[in-house]
Amino acid sequence: MKQGQTEVRSFRLGAELLRALEEEAAKLRMSVNALVSRLVTTFVEYERYARGFGLVRLPAPVLRYLLEQAPDEAVIRAAKLAGQEVPEALIRAKLGPMSPQAALAHLRELGPFSGLYEYSEGARGQSRTIALTHGLGLKGSLFIAHYAQALLEGAGLQAIFSIGEHAVLLELREQ
Repeated sequence: MKQGQTEVRSFRLGAELLRALEEEAAKLRMSVNALVSRLVTTFVEYERYARGFGLVRLPAPVLRYLLEQAPDEAVIRAAKLAGQEVPEALIRAKLGPMSPQAALAHLRELGPFSGLYEYSEGARGQSRTIALTHGLGLKGSLFIAHYAQALLEGAGLQAIFSIGEHAVLLELREQ
């Protein structure tokens, strides 16, 4: 099916589940259909691949606390390990061989799935800037930056990183 096309399908849901979906959709100011579409898309495009890799979701305050307790060197080592091993296997399962486009797609999709950061990007001239915003503090930025660096280097990309309390900026130059 081409992207953008939709098909009509019918599914049965329990009354409690439907009420919960309606309440959540109202909070998010979206239709139940849009919410269900978002949930199914997250599963199809990411979660079904990720579940086999032992990925764990933690509340952001817990992750922030854990990161703050670790020395910078340990945060960097953990980030590099995570950025080298898991993404390549996940990308291969989902998209095929590792490539610059696949690495960037993974970085873009990881944010909404994990809740780790929000992804945005812009282009200017020969470069593209990616902003990964979060609420995990400086140690969170340190982790995210080194994770992204390991991921991108594994795909043959080089980036210039800037970190702050609530964001990691990556500048990619066209090669």
